[in-house]
Amino acid sequence: MRRAALVFSFGLTLAIMLSGPAFAQGWAEYVNVDARFGINFPGEPVRSEDTYQMNSGAVFPTEVFTASDAAGTYSVTIVDYEGASDELRDTLLDDALEVYGNRGGEVTYEGFAVYDGMDSMMMQISNDVPSRSFLAITIVPRPSGNNKLYIVEGRVGLEQPVPGHFQQSLFIVDENGDRIRYNIDIEGSKFRVVPGTGGQPLLTPQCAIGLPCVPGRT
Repeated sequence: MRRAALVFSFGLTLAIMLSGPAFAQGWAEYVNVDARFGINFPGEPVRSEDTYQMNSGAVFPTEVFTASDAAGTYSVTIVDYEGASDELRDTLLDDALEVYGNRGGEVTYEGFAVYDGMDSMMMQISNDVPSRSFLAITIVPRPSGNNKLYIVEGRVGLEQPVPGHFQQSLFIVDENGDRIRYNIDIEGSKFRVVPGTGGQPLLTPQCAIGLPCVPGRT
């Protein structure tokens, strides 16, 4: 099993991935503000509800959005861990790798990645039923108030192209539908940035009333 660390720059990477024929066949951007995410799906996804159990035994409710095409099935599972302790939250990414790694099949790749400044884990599995799964598991920094873990999975046949355009198209939005991006300061803390500014901090609302203008940090 291979491990690596990746930082995704969506502009170039996604432009390359979306240029192939697999994306041309009905794929479009889907945004759900209530669930605080957007992604490219091959058609309108079906929403369902389920639960997610950690290895520790903790159980959280989930929303699952699923769509399919001739090549495979694509899903976004959103784990709502509202009320979990900070200690439990800090284990969510690694725990998800174990949960999915233990469900069957052979894990062929694991690696750390960063999506819009958010910590993520990448995973590839050769499933027992002849197919391959490609996963991206992303957690949003604490200052966002978004207490959700996003698990993106593209499951395709053995002869189908890697669904990288699906994995890498995930983005997180706030309550207004604006895309959320983070950067890291010199102390290693994360703060939200204003889109299109090259990293300018998004300042907190108290700036308008003369209080300290400090962006939220983890």
